[in-house]
Amino acid sequence: MNSSNPDSTSQQLIGRQLGDYRVLSRLGRGGMAQVYLSEQLSLGRLVALKILKPELAKDPTYISRFRNEARAAAALVHSNIVQIFEVGEIEGWYFIAQEYVAGLNLSQYLRRNGPVSPLMAVNVMTQIAAALKKAKSLGVVHRDIKPENIMLSHDGEVKVADFGLARLSMDKQRTDLTQIGVTMGTPLYMSPEQIEGGDVDHRADLYSFGVTCYHMLTGRPPFRGDNPISVAIQHAKEQAAAIEVSRPDLPRPLIAIVERLMAKRPADRFQDAGEVLEALRAVEIDTSPANWHVLLSQLRQSSGSGVQEFGLGDGQLAATRRLEVLMRGPRLVNRAKQAAWVVAAAVALMAVGAVVARWTSPPDLLQRTRLQPTSLSRKDSIAEQYMYAYFQDTEDGWYSVIQYFQDKQPPERLDALYVEWAKERLAEFYLNRRQWSSAQKIYAEFAQQPLISKQRIISDYGLAICEFHLESPERFRELRGSPLPELLTKVLRDQWQAMIDEVDAN
Repeated sequence: MNSSNPDSTSQQLIGRQLGDYRVLSRLGRGGMAQVYLSEQLSLGRLVALKILKPELAKDPTYISRFRNEARAAAALVHSNIVQIFEVGEIEGWYFIAQEYVAGLNLSQYLRRNGPVSPLMAVNVMTQIAAALKKAKSLGVVHRDIKPENIMLSHDGEVKVADFGLARLSMDKQRTDLTQIGVTMGTPLYMSPEQIEGGDVDHRADLYSFGVTCYHMLTGRPPFRGDNPISVAIQHAKEQAAAIEVSRPDLPRPLIAIVERLMAKRPADRFQDAGEVLEALRAVEIDTSPANWHVLLSQLRQSSGSGVQEFGLGDGQLAATRRLEVLMRGPRLVNRAKQAAWVVAAAVALMAVGAVVARWTSPPDLLQRTRLQPTSLSRKDSIAEQYMYAYFQDTEDGWYSVIQYFQDKQPPERLDALYVEWAKERLAEFYLNRRQWSSAQKIYAEFAQQPLISKQRIISDYGLAICEFHLESPERFRELRGSPLPELLTKVLRDQWQAMIDEVDAN
């Protein structure tokens, strides 16, 4: 961990396994951290892994605050708040593992679709207000409410992200617009008291919430300028253009809520998010099923099921669905653990070399058993194909990743890893459906790999599970007394425990 260059850092991380997390791709980056789509192996779920920038990780004080504030944010358990799962450090990388939202952020949505309908506005505002009400009840101030931190799922759910992280550089100290963690875009939504360095409480979040709503309703922030300072001065001194000018179709009570949220003096705003919720209930809008159908259809077309920059979108729908990450041949580090021993890095590289060597080998057993094409379309990259398969979790989906690799010549170095991961998931797909013979073929293929490879290690247990259910329990008996390797996923561990329970019950 020795580079502050974002692309260099990504090259070090993509394809690696950090403890329980396998880093798949980069989702986005900010002033303090980079965010990576990762798979939590023990639970078989996707998470957003936020990793502190290397240059900040050199400061012990900053590390301490990073941990403390993230732990405080983890106490905010609410359906409209992105949940923090774990805060830790692995091999010098300081990280926060948090909920990965299937959707896109409000900023992305507005860039693609423009101003929102009254129904969507009230829907989004109600859920943000509910999140801020929960935060106030626990004494937490976000301090960086903006469209980029509002996540929209394709089913209409809204979640506020980055509680805790945003307050790292703000807590009980003067706000300097040039300090680390305040991006160029942040002053577009900053409250006057933040700009002037005054005391900041939950009403600052309400102001930023109001500015976000103004942007959502008009398609642009209320103040713009050549630099952050000029924008900040306008927040402190100027009045925004009337919303009615660009949106005469909006209900007047809805506009009045936004105007009150954006009052310059905290005392003139709503005094808490609960009051905002009460005001929103009085706004009359068309909530007919047909109107909801239009809203949800637009959300799904914009977000779908592929990877987006810090959010999940449908990378399969033309220009609106793109992976932000570019595969630039990152350094691959494959650390396989079995029991108490750890494979050295040089040996792990040998394992990767063995995978690469298989690119030009004849079709393996698994590929020969499934030569017909899948029904799924080919995506723009194998990473998008993998993510699509992950959410489909079907036989066709996982085979589409394997066939993507077969079709691509010459394959890139990271492609081999995505194919191996797809085969692991396909084997688990079969295990969950008690298709023991199908899973056995995949684990038998893994058994042909070098001894130190991850697939070779999990093949022992995968084969033992399959053979046990196919009336050949010898391998299970041999392995039962050994400690389970740390790299086994939740599916394999659960299957293993189920076999032990079955044997003990008999």
